[in-house]
Amino acid sequence: MTLLLGFPEQAHHLFDQALRRSESRNDRFRLRAVHMWGAIFCDLLHDPDATLEQAQALRALAAKEPVWDGLADLYTGIALMMQSKWEAGEGYLRNGIKSCSSVGLLVFLTWANTYSTFIDFYRTKS
Repeated sequence: MTLLLGFPEQAHHLFDQALRRSESRNDRFRLRAVHMWGAIFCDLLHDPDATLEQAQALRALAAKEPVWDGLADLYTGIALMMQSKWEAGEGYLRNGIKSCSSVGLLVFLTWANTYSTFIDFYRTKS
């Protein structure tokens, strides 16, 4: 909410605080959730490096629960597309869409399909 109200620095501080708290509690689910929301947050800031960092952290935590791999793929693809690495990003995005669809994470598909539209637009410009 802080970000949407126009306070990105405070929002970033609150995110860092949530990450530190989840790490200190040794709660793996909460830590995964914080990284998932962190990827969304960094995407909203249009920060590809930070989005990729959150996606990689999510992937590392997904070793025991592969359901998180789909979200890691999704946000890796988004980060790569923000860096204008369209082809690499498309592969990750498509894998993420397929994975999220297969496990019922349908809420993420709306955002992913928005990025799919960007890929289609990029192809018409190339």
